[in-house]
Amino acid sequence: MSRLGRLLSVRTVAIVLAGLGVTVGGAFAAGVLGVPSVVAVENGFAGVSNETTTIETDLTVSNPNPVGGVSATPR
Repeated sequence: MSRLGRLLSVRTVAIVLAGLGVTVGGAFAAGVLGVPSVVAVENGFAGVSNETTTIETDLTVSNPNPVGGVSATPR
């Protein structure tokens, strides 16, 4: 590959990465992408014996992102 070809491919990669950064940054700024947050936490005792105490925690998470909408179910 010639020196010019390598320079063009490095420049192309840099432009693509910069464009991706601007796109993701713009999506956050426009509110299309957001940070998930914990909305509620509920703790309770699930089982108590002389040897162990089991504490059960339920979390409610708000995910404002349009992708990654898979629901988690408790075991």
